[in-house]
Amino acid sequence: MHLITRAEYDDGTCIIDGKLINLEDSETELRNRYLTPYNFIISAFHSSINNLSFDLISQ
Repeated sequence: MHLITRAEYDDGTCIIDGKLINLEDSETELRNRYLTPYNFIISAFHSSINNLSFDLISQ
């Protein structure tokens, strides 16, 4: 297993042991990591996400 950067994943290639590897032909897996069990959403005061009726729809 070799860890690659997000930039390498987005480009579809990386260099391992001096060789250019095409990631599209390999079994790469994108893993997400969250630092907290919750997320913050920052929005403008008059945004639709700040509207109470939107909360009912988004659930």
